[in-house]
Amino acid sequence: MSPLGLAKKKSLTEPIVVATAYDYAGGMAAATSGVDVILVGDSSEQVVHGRKSTASITLDLMLAHCAAVRRGITSGIDATRQEGNAG
Repeated sequence: MSPLGLAKKKSLTEPIVVATAYDYAGGMAAATSGVDVILVGDSSEQVVHGRKSTASITLDLMLAHCAAVRRGITSGIDATRQEGNAG
């Protein structure tokens, strides 16, 4: 969903459905379930890597998670590219 689509849903007070994914399978599952937004959060440091805090996650590790999730998404907006990043 585009940012404009999200703004429209908000203005109509329609729910915006967000799912968190950390890998290819999670990205694919979220994308095929029809959610509006897929979040790749630093919580992967705790959920995936078993750390007690998110403080130690590195940018390289976050980018690896984002790339894995992106590979699982076959349609929709790609926010990693909207900001001018390689994705």
